[in-house]
Amino acid sequence: RAQEDPDARRRRRVAQRRFALLLIAISSLVCLAVSLAYWRLQRLDAQYRQDLIDTVEAEVAALRVGDRDAFMRIQRSRSDAFLADQVRAFDTYQALKQAHRVQLTGEVLDVAIDDLTGRVVVQEIIDGVPYKVVWFYWYYKDDGSGEPTGWRRVPANLAFWGEERTF
Repeated sequence: RAQEDPDARRRRRVAQRRFALLLIAISSLVCLAVSLAYWRLQRLDAQYRQDLIDTVEAEVAALRVGDRDAFMRIQRSRSDAFLADQVRAFDTYQALKQAHRVQLTGEVLDVAIDDLTGRVVVQEIIDGVPYKVVWFYWYYKDDGSGEPTGWRRVPANLAFWGEERTF
């Protein structure tokens, strides 16, 4: 009866083990690379989210202390009407604050970020009634113009909510 040469069988098994170990090593490296990329993306998302929350807190702090310049530095729009509305909103908050009718808790109830667009739901209490207000933000990157980078409050982006439907 013919049998395989013992040296050839040993070389074949060694080659199979080497191939299996190489396959395991490559698979491990690919998994590690994917895991690191996923971890980095999660860290970036968390940083963008925290930066947005910090911007909201700065905006609420400006409203609390009555610093119109700091409040308006967070606002950004090509529309003069939006900026004028924000000045009126600031003045309204200040009047409510003087009458002790508003409590600006600054509590962020919800944050949604989609690429460079952000939506934040903030709680405020007027005359003892809690309200949820929605503020929209856009993340501005450095475009070389000298404008500050970061989250800026922009006019309402209703498309961010999705398609309009009636129930």
